[in-house]
Amino acid sequence: MIEPTSEQWFAIVAVAIFFISAIFNILFYRISVLYIERELVKEDEGFKPLELDKGIGARGMMYNQLILFKIKKHPYVDGEAVVRIARKKDWWLAFLSFHSLWLAMIPMMVGYFLYAP
Repeated sequence: MIEPTSEQWFAIVAVAIFFISAIFNILFYRISVLYIERELVKEDEGFKPLELDKGIGARGMMYNQLILFKIKKHPYVDGEAVVRIARKKDWWLAFLSFHSLWLAMIPMMVGYFLYAP
């Protein structure tokens, strides 16, 4: 049997971390962001999701940072309402998705500098 090289191990670990980060980000969006937006609609009938985000997922990271860092003033969304509506599991999902994204970026940057042509 052939043993994997260090480059192959690096690629395996980097891909695994990337997919774990993607799963956490999808879970955060599907569970927390959609819940928060439903609650915002209940509180304010005129609330509409941002037109700024046309499906690229910017709302997820925005809500993520609002929940994690307890930002009260935000130019696009009522930050106080988002922080008030967020549950404990929303905070944990925000924490996991935010930090897993940073953790996934580390092997990408290292791989770029070590193995890029």
